[in-house]
Amino acid sequence: DHCCIEDAEFAALNRLWDVVKFLVPTVADQTKRDQFCIEAAKYAASKGHLEVVKYLVPIDHLRIEAAKYAASSGHLKVVKFFVLTIADKTKIDKCCIEAAKSAASNGHLEVVKFLVPTLAGKTQRDQCCIEAAKYAATNGHLEAIKYLVATVSHKTQRDQCCIEAAKYATELNQREVMKCLLSCFSTLDLGLQWAVAACSRLHKDVDASLGLEPDWLFQSSTILTFTAAMAIEGRN
Repeated sequence: DHCCIEDAEFAALNRLWDVVKFLVPTVADQTKRDQFCIEAAKYAASKGHLEVVKYLVPIDHLRIEAAKYAASSGHLKVVKFFVLTIADKTKIDKCCIEAAKSAASNGHLEVVKFLVPTLAGKTQRDQCCIEAAKYAATNGHLEAIKYLVATVSHKTQRDQCCIEAAKYATELNQREVMKCLLSCFSTLDLGLQWAVAACSRLHKDVDASLGLEPDWLFQSSTILTFTAAMAIEGRN
């Protein structure tokens, strides 16, 4: 069975359709066959081989897993196929969210733009944007972040999206992302709270890279002013 799975991966990757069709029935154990199919489908989906994928993943839970791989490589046609053909409609949201995270992580904006509106309701769409924005921020995909933040329907959730994405951008020193997010907060205080935290955790020149002047940091509340002073002096 292990050899079959390895052979199937190679066959799917190279679009050897007849080989794939021959190998699948040779796995007797249903659990192992599912694993066999999903491993081969990952490779096929990552290369956009739709016909191979259709054969390998007829079951919803396999399609959800394979959709992530298609999305991570930007194969919109394959992603659409998965989303539009899932039989259990309650699983569509899960498929969209997981695929959107993979697409955002690799900056495939067109895939993200298809997936987010496909979600059933505002709450699900907002949650998807928040989750996907973290992945986009990690790898510095500005256009994906701009779209995801702007798509969040409620102001409070939009700020939450910025905060969550900013955490990831800060940890990985993605300064262009940080500058972008700073301008997306709904109030000056919220933006400054995050900016001060970034100043205290990152390199000493981060305030300059974010376009922050020391005087500007003191335009907010007393507590924030005190924190800003410590951050500028290099004390946490």
